[in-house]
Amino acid sequence: MAVKFDHSHRIRDFQPGTYVMATEDTPGSKFEAKYHGPYKVLSRSTNGSYTLLDPTAEILPRRYSPVQLKQVMQALDARNDESYEIEKILDHSISEEGVLYMVKWKGYDSSYNQQL
Repeated sequence: MAVKFDHSHRIRDFQPGTYVMATEDTPGSKFEAKYHGPYKVLSRSTNGSYTLLDPTAEILPRRYSPVQLKQVMQALDARNDESYEIEKILDHSISEEGVLYMVKWKGYDSSYNQQL
């Protein structure tokens, strides 16, 4: 009996530090995303539910069962080494490509201003 159950049910175990996406018990409209996240697994309780952290390192107010979680292979909130911060938008224009913005990059002088 136990062997048949084990073959028909996939046992999921997420280690602390694993990144996961979570779904709710009650589905919303078909236009809403099924999974939310990414969240980081903080711990597993004795009954098998998981405590999760949001990207701001706040603990989520409820626990999730393993069937409500889907593992993500990499940290989606990790910053890329090649990211830059915009200090301000100087101007904008509309072209065939869409809206273009003239930006000033934070920490750089005006010679680096760029239209995106």
